[in-house]
Amino acid sequence: MPGVDLIESCTGDYEPEGLLVWFPGEQSYGVWDSSHDYVFVFGSTVTWAQIAASPAAYINAQWDFDDLARAPAEILVPWPKYSFGK
Repeated sequence: MPGVDLIESCTGDYEPEGLLVWFPGEQSYGVWDSSHDYVFVFGSTVTWAQIAASPAAYINAQWDFDDLARAPAEILVPWPKYSFGK
């Protein structure tokens, strides 16, 4: 699923890719935990205004379960579109 990175740069040793992402196909925002290969997608009720008001809670949701409780997200499970075959 293609996503649009919303963070241009960050400090420290972090790469900005995946820190905050817009997923057009899901019509949702999310984060990508590249260390564990998880994509967390925030519910469709999460708006840009909410994220902009408290961006750290949303960005940190991939690492900090307290922030995940404040910024609820689901792990995106990419199910195959077609059944497996030989």
